Amino acid sequence: MLSNTLRNTVKSFTDVFISLDASDECKESDDLATNIGEMAGWDIVRLHTLVTSWQEKDIEELLSTVLDDKYKVCIERALVERDIRVNVQSRIRTDRKLKKWQVPEVQAEIEMVLMEKVGDMFQ
Repeated sequence: MLSNTLRNTVKSFTDVFISLDASDECKESDDLATNIGEMAGWDIVRLHTLVTSWQEKDIEELLSTVLDDKYKVCIERALVERDIRVNVQSRIRTDRKLKKWQVPEVQAEIEMVLMEKVGDMFQ
């Protein structure tokens, strides 16, 4: 019933964008795959769906049953970590609130600790 309501609502708009972030963290992954497959089956051109997940075999297998591989875009973890590192470095060096920590050794330690925490966050 809720699915029909969503489908009818989507049909009433020009374009609808749905973002499902961190699908690898979903505890009901079978239900998620079923729902994504159902939405893909609606064949509504105006419905645009983005599903994100870390590249994990079980998630890939689950989603491959409902989505065509031609729509899959893989982003390497190393690239994400590099982007985060660049952002952290920039913030440490340019943020006015962090001016008191301009000693390079302190900045390096801050960066190291933050990058370790980031790594833990994505395990």
